[in-house]
Order: sequence, then C-alpha cells, then structure tokens
Amino acid sequence: YYLLGDPIDFPKLLAVPVTIGLFIFGAIGIGCALEDLYKAYHKRHHKHTDSRVIRHQMFTLCTFFIFNFFFIFSARGYVKMLPSPLPSLFPVFIMVSSSLWLYRTWRRTPSRYQRESLATRLQKQLKKLNLDTAKFLDGRSIDDLNADEVYVLAKVLPDFSQEKRLQTYKAMLRDAIDEGYVDPANTLENFKQMRQELGISDKDHDTILVEIGQEYPELFDPRKPHNRENSLRLESYRETLLEIILHSGKTHPDRNWVSDLMKAFSEQTSNEVLEDLLKSLSPEDRKLVQELRQEYSITKDDEADALKHTDSYQLWKTIAESLGFVEHIISVEEEQLYRVFQYIDTDRSGYISLDELQTYIRSIDTHINDVQIENMMKTADTSGDDLISYEEFQAVFKSLRSQTI
Repeated sequence: YYLLGDPIDFPKLLAVPVTIGLFIFGAIGIGCALEDLYKAYHKRHHKHTDSRVIRHQMFTLCTFFIFNFFFIFSARGYVKMLPSPLPSLFPVFIMVSSSLWLYRTWRRTPSRYQRESLATRLQKQLKKLNLDTAKFLDGRSIDDLNADEVYVLAKVLPDFSQEKRLQTYKAMLRDAIDEGYVDPANTLENFKQMRQELGISDKDHDTILVEIGQEYPELFDPRKPHNRENSLRLESYRETLLEIILHSGKTHPDRNWVSDLMKAFSEQTSNEVLEDLLKSLSPEDRKLVQELRQEYSITKDDEADALKHTDSYQLWKTIAESLGFVEHIISVEEEQLYRVFQYIDTDRSGYISLDELQTYIRSIDTHINDVQIENMMKTADTSGDDLISYEEFQAVFKSLRSQTI
C-alpha cells in the first residue's frame, strides 16, 4: 500500500484480500445509494415501479458500464495488438453492441423473464410429444420460436389434446421442482400464467401435484438438494454413464445387455441392479465408471436418483438400441422400420395397442412395469386414441434420428 507516495508497512498476504474486500463493499455501497436515488426519483414523479424492476435496471446499467470499461480501457493493450484498422473499430463495436443490449434489456420485467422461462420448458415438452408442427411453422423448427410464438403454437395445434396438455404440464411441474426452480408450495402461483395458456384449472394443478408427490416422493424431501446445478450434474452423469454402457454393449453383442440396461435405467432400479450390470463390463469400462463417479461426486443416493429420472423417451431410445437402429439410424431404410412395426403389431390391424407394446417390451425385459410402458405409449400416441399408428411409430424414430445427427 502507498499513501501520498509513501509505502505503508502492510503484509502482502493480506493486501490482496483487503483490497478486493474494500472495492466490493465500496461497489455495494455505491450501488445501494444509486438504487435509493432512483427509487426517490420514481417516487417524486409518482411512478409506481416495482422495486424488482428498479433493481433490475440498476444491475443492467452497472453491467453496461463495467462491460464497456473493461473492453475499452482495461483491454486496450490487447486490442492494440490487432491488425489495423481493428483497434479503432473495436471500441465502436463494443459501444454499439452493448448499447443494443442495454436497449433490449432495460424494459424487461420479472414477469417477462418468468414467461420466457416457462415457454422454454413448454418448448422442451412439445418437442418430446412429436406433434405434427410442420404446417404451422413454415419450415422453421420449434427451437426457432420465441416465447409468444411457443404459446400460440400450443393453442393452435390440433393434436395437442387436453390429455396431452395435462401430461405436458405435469412434466414441466416435475422438472421445475426437481431443478429447484420453484418450491412445491409456490407452484400454484408461479405456474398460474402457464395454466392460463394451456387451459388448465387450479383443481387440475392440485391433482397433478398430488400425483407427482406419489410418484416422485424424493422431490418433496427437504433433505435432498433441488437446484438447477444439481439437476444438470445428475443428468450429465446419467447420459455419460449410459454412453459407457452402450459402448460396452456394442463391443459385447453376445450378452443381453439391453435387458439389463432397461432394468437399471428405470424407476424401479436400485444400486444393486446397477452394480450387477457394471460387473459385466470390461475392467477398462468399470474404471471409466469409477472415474466418472469421482468426477461428478456421485453418492449412492445421487446415482439412484439419476437413473430413476430416465424418462419414457429414453426408453424408446433403448428400444432403438435393442433393434440395432441407433448406430445406423441416420440411414435406416423405410422397409426395415415397417417390418419392425409389423413385428410388434401381432394382430396386423395397422396399429400397435398397449397390449401389443407390453408383450413386445416384456419379451425384452420382464422388469419393465406397467406405468413405464404406458408412458412410452403416451409418448408415441400423439393422436390420443390409445393406439400407435405407423406414422406415429415413424415419428418417434425420426425424432431419434434428429437427436443422433
């Protein structure tokens, strides 16, 4: 430290944290003072602005100035290393891009953020349903839609029946609770806008919440962490673990690994079931699994939760694995897919019934329960007639193909 050019005897070990701390407290103090001044300004002009909006605007303004200060002044030494005339154009680019961001962000509100967040969740569920959206999107995909367009699409889709709306709402609610996005006690209020968009009553919400509590009691366990980071951690672990097992299955085609896989990645799984499956892997693959567990800090409870959250769509993908489609799914022939459909459609009615699907799935693995098979049926049955047509069967594998590419 220096005071008026004279050095101050101060331990270097403490100098850095003390300096950072002083700047942090100074920045907080300045920010709070500016926020109070801005609130007073609104009060004097009789503007009844939500305090959350005021804080959002203050954060936006601070971010704008910090961003420009860093890139225009602090990074000047690096910018000068760029070839001419980029050093002169770079500050202009930074100012223009940050000003556009400031303009777009300034008027945003918490309700708008919530609306967009819920729209993203709805978008994710609509993709899983494999609905026929082509004639409504003019060549665009669901991913290209903004929040308002997603809500409009959900209202105009003829195949998006009330049953599928409830199914979609349930999946969104479950994921939101699992990710810690919302507390179960606050879901009625936080999902009010979504219920209005989907035409779902408060009574339906209460019924669905009870069903989620019965099917996924761990979501209501206060001892277990529920946040977005933890959810992503378990999801990433599950997907990587699945890749390791699938790779092992391809290198050992002589064993019925699909049956064991479907048993392990289900709601009825246990640590013992997974361990039995892992014992059949090669020493190299088992070592990879151990390293994976260490990398993601996975406990036994974490592992059980991760495997139990494999959804019905993932089970369909497992069926594709059992039929040898995933490796060649991009180039699978129409005739081959139709032969598989006919194989499952034992009564040759042109439709796969729930009984036929149960018979086929249980020929692969007897441990798959009725609820899982019914969920698989709902995933493929976009028309809601409790039957899977060839077009619906084909749509499932088209969706798998798009994910594989």
